[in-house]
Amino acid sequence: MVDVKPINQVVEKWAARAGASGQDYTQGAIANAAKYATMAGAAGPNYNAGVQEAISRNAYTTGVQKAGAGKYQQGVQSKGGARYAGGIQAGKGNYNQGIQGVLATLQAVQLPPRGPRGSPGNIQRVAAIAQALRAAKVGGGGA
Repeated sequence: MVDVKPINQVVEKWAARAGASGQDYTQGAIANAAKYATMAGAAGPNYNAGVQEAISRNAYTTGVQKAGAGKYQQGVQSKGGARYAGGIQAGKGNYNQGIQGVLATLQAVQLPPRGPRGSPGNIQRVAAIAQALRAAKVGGGGA
């Protein structure tokens, strides 16, 4: 038998120690950015194998069902709402960079003429946009 501390003691210690480590996390992550890029890039085959293994045991669906709607709702209420606006502001530069390709792709689409309201031909306008965005995404065009 393994002697373990009471759960409340383990959880409180974890929360206190991990919660006080923000600066250590930031400093360590910044100091190891080049190492991260090298190691993460080299880990592609391991990532792919792990994803395939998870798919084979239906881990995603099982995890979602296990957590349930209550855990999702609790996370939204306790973390998501408070972090949302800050995350948007922190990601503004990335969004700017990413959306440029999408807007350029849309601007270059040659739409077929608009038909009367409800015309089946109008769907071709939507298809032209969808095809251009997909081609840009899989072809590396930025969308």
